[in-house]
Amino acid sequence: MNPRRQGRNNSAPRRSKAAESIHRRIQGLVRSLLSRDGSEAISGLPESLDLHLQIPIHLHEDRTSHSRKFSEDLMKQVDALRTEGEIELHGHRSGHALCYWCQQTDCEHSLPENGHTVLTGWSPTGMPVWKNITNFLLAEAPELLDHLHGDTLKPFAVLVDESDLLAEVLPQYLEGTQFSHPLAALVVGGFPLQLPNYEIDHLSLTALVQETRTARGIPRYRWNFISTPPKPFHLASLLGQEDTSHLARWISALRALLVGLQEEIEARAREGKRMPMKECRQRVFQTLREAQSILGAYNRRKDRKTLHALERGEDPQRPTSAAISDVLASKRQDLFLDRREATVIVRGPNSRVHVFTQNGIHVTSARYSPDSIANRIQRKRWVPMEDSDFLRFHTEIKNRVGNSGDQRSAEGS
Repeated sequence: MNPRRQGRNNSAPRRSKAAESIHRRIQGLVRSLLSRDGSEAISGLPESLDLHLQIPIHLHEDRTSHSRKFSEDLMKQVDALRTEGEIELHGHRSGHALCYWCQQTDCEHSLPENGHTVLTGWSPTGMPVWKNITNFLLAEAPELLDHLHGDTLKPFAVLVDESDLLAEVLPQYLEGTQFSHPLAALVVGGFPLQLPNYEIDHLSLTALVQETRTARGIPRYRWNFISTPPKPFHLASLLGQEDTSHLARWISALRALLVGLQEEIEARAREGKRMPMKECRQRVFQTLREAQSILGAYNRRKDRKTLHALERGEDPQRPTSAAISDVLASKRQDLFLDRREATVIVRGPNSRVHVFTQNGIHVTSARYSPDSIANRIQRKRWVPMEDSDFLRFHTEIKNRVGNSGDQRSAEGS
């Protein structure tokens, strides 16, 4: 062998095409994971960065535990990068509510407990306030309770503006924050969700509009959809199934509406005709009201019985009119606990069904088919009430009726 060639080979860096291929594949995987579900996190990260990975190796056998450990470490670092990129770009983390108390975008307070919980604002100390969707409707929109607790689910959206979202927060928790500004929200519910056991649940979410500004001071608006759907569902997947889900199609329309507005804002800025902040925000609220109208149109197409609904509002025989009398005449076998909604179900004559909170507030009434009632009992969604709970509930209703002198006190919050 030529000594000069041998010396040159010893001094040259050693290469492995297989190792280079592995690096390229990991690099592509990281890019793909950062862009998953439409995330724009890459735009908020530097061009070049380092991952600190440990690669456990066993020399004599393949151990899946080592592969799993490598995968978990990689995903943790990618998730951290994704969060960092989103916060840098948007001033919030997708799917999480800002916490002014912790000054974090993904702390223990930033997620709802389950798919029936929605964001209704922030506490005086800046922590997100979460409420069950039924309790929210009782306080803010009782006319929509039938959409959730009637025999058929109907989607709805309630508009909440910044004056309500941030009304309770003390100024010192908002001063100097680098977070994006929660301008308004749609509290959304009534979307059917089929569980793996084929039971029909419903999903609630908060569609929050976050406001930031570019370096030139141009307003930028972005949706932040917040919910914790039941396992095995993933929120981003539920919102991306545009061909199979009404929820996903509605979310797609929401995104298109806001993107269209954002493009108009930026186009006017490029032309030197910048849209005033007041007008920008007015247009955002127009977008939110249009989103509500889309849901309303869907419900009208689904159920054309609007005239019947108005007529039954004046009908003394409608189920709601009999709610209290049915409770007072009921026996223990007529009362059930709804395990999913944590409400009391009262079964009355003529297929009447009444829904109450456990402290005796009337939520809604409807007529359920015998099969629908039997199905809920058979699946143990409705379970019989214990004697002690039955007596306590009856006493609560009687006290509410007695305190008011009529039956209406038990029908309001």
